[in-house]
Amino acid sequence: MRFVIVALLGLAAVGRPVQADGCQFDWYTSAGTVSPGAVCRAVVLTTDAAGADHAEGSAVFASEVAGRGTLAVTLRALSPWAGPLQIQFPGGWVLLRDDAIGLYTSEAQWGSRGWQPLPSGVEARRLVDERRLELDLRGDGVVVVRLAGVEAARWSLDTPARGVFAVWLHGPRGRRARVAISDWSLPPAE
Repeated sequence: MRFVIVALLGLAAVGRPVQADGCQFDWYTSAGTVSPGAVCRAVVLTTDAAGADHAEGSAVFASEVAGRGTLAVTLRALSPWAGPLQIQFPGGWVLLRDDAIGLYTSEAQWGSRGWQPLPSGVEARRLVDERRLELDLRGDGVVVVRLAGVEAARWSLDTPARGVFAVWLHGPRGRRARVAISDWSLPPAE
């Protein structure tokens, strides 16, 4: 019941942090549930287990973030059946699975590029292994993605000055997939 109250307060207070057990709770959800993690600056996203063909969950950061700078977050799937992670940032989505990475900005773009294999050094890691993801949104129209400090992808993409940062998780219908989100560093929108 405590989380329901915190979640409702979080939805009502988008843009204003909410306190949960003395820690700042900066996330709300539009699908599934998001709850405080075991330590400060950690949350757990759980899919809703329903849906036509898959279960879905989203953890949305309560404030807009800058479209320039480095956005960083640590992610670890807590369910072995968790589907791809989708990290929404100003201008697009990074899609991540055990063996591949992709950028989504439109159906046409995805149709022409789709999934790309992860480079050596990160391809052996699975989503259930903790991963530090860094998105370097450069002002020169380039987005660089690093996993555990290793460059995993580089794309040409002009990003807007500000936008949403969110983590989306998919899982099999009828099961609740979970992901831990922690240690985020997100440049505030100006």
